[in-house]
Amino acid sequence: MLHEGQRLSPQLQLLRNRLYRHSVQDWSSQFDIQHIRSYFDDLLARLAGPAIEIYQTIDLLVPSRDGNSIQARMYLPFASSEPLPTLLYVHGGSYVMGSIEAYDQTCRALAAHSGMQVVSIDYRLAPEHPFPAALHDCIDVWTWLHANSEQLNIDPNQLMIGGDSVGGTLSTVTTRQLSLLGLPAPHLQL
Repeated sequence: MLHEGQRLSPQLQLLRNRLYRHSVQDWSSQFDIQHIRSYFDDLLARLAGPAIEIYQTIDLLVPSRDGNSIQARMYLPFASSEPLPTLLYVHGGSYVMGSIEAYDQTCRALAAHSGMQVVSIDYRLAPEHPFPAALHDCIDVWTWLHANSEQLNIDPNQLMIGGDSVGGTLSTVTTRQLSLLGLPAPHLQL
């Protein structure tokens, strides 16, 4: 298959076909943020395919600087009595979309294929929570994970941060802010 003069691999053809098949929407008549968020989450779930089995997931509530709780989910690839390398995964979604549920398959795959724990964060979304709310949530979850690493079976020397799209941006800015604040820095930032 050619797209704009370029030959697409079979994998890209499948992705393109799935996107087009699931993208037929009349956005002009239904342009509200809740509808868009729901559609985005549904699209990601359809593209992700079947669930990957892992050892365990644990839902967490992390205290934030403003007294609220931030939802997070820990994905354990296997049982271990030893502290494990851990990735704080920050989802994409243009600051306005995405959730733990939408990225569940992604985090399961990361945990299963990497052999490390993954913690997904449900940071607050705009426009209800303008910048820097999402950044503050990332910093707060990071510092909480580091402070509670023994209890959570996390190797604090192998605590990493990363994400896709805006999650990558938030990971980068979180890493920089941790450095400026003199807080423990990630072992690795994706």
